[in-house]
Amino acid sequence: MAKDAERQSWTGRFDFFLSALGFFIGLGNVWKFPYLCYINGGGAFLIPYITVVIFAGLPLVQMELSLGQFTSLGIISAWKISPLFKGIGYAVTLICFLCSIYYILIITWTIYYMYWSMSKTLPWIGCENEWNTNLCRRSGNSLNISNVTSHLTTPMTTTLTTKVISPSEEFFEYAFEKLCKFK
Repeated sequence: MAKDAERQSWTGRFDFFLSALGFFIGLGNVWKFPYLCYINGGGAFLIPYITVVIFAGLPLVQMELSLGQFTSLGIISAWKISPLFKGIGYAVTLICFLCSIYYILIITWTIYYMYWSMSKTLPWIGCENEWNTNLCRRSGNSLNISNVTSHLTTPMTTTLTTKVISPSEEFFEYAFEKLCKFK
């Protein structure tokens, strides 16, 4: 690229706003955030989350956007403004690379499920597949062991209920395990 070539810029504020919005609202907000809320206490998780977003997240985003707009440089070159912060650009690039691997994995799962959902019978409906275990049961069917006779003098009848696994859970656990094995 020639040094004389002028760097492209936004045609208007709306273009910049939509690009920034597309960057901020990603797959993680739709996929991971509800899961994190559920795992970390539901609504009680929202109070510290919103506090951290307001006092740490938004100022960092504002600083990054301002620095990028001011210098009109990429993430690595923008931090040459101060030699002390030179490694920040490399660290952010590494973090973006690692997040990309995570998102690529989720997109691969989506494509894999789409592929299997186009078959005549969905493999996560029943327990007749090669990856299903003996604990696989459709919803509503429990695994009961009745009329157990002990070796005592008096026969004893009990009912033991074992944890059952749904076909969809077994598809995710065992079909993906089979897919992800490297030999």
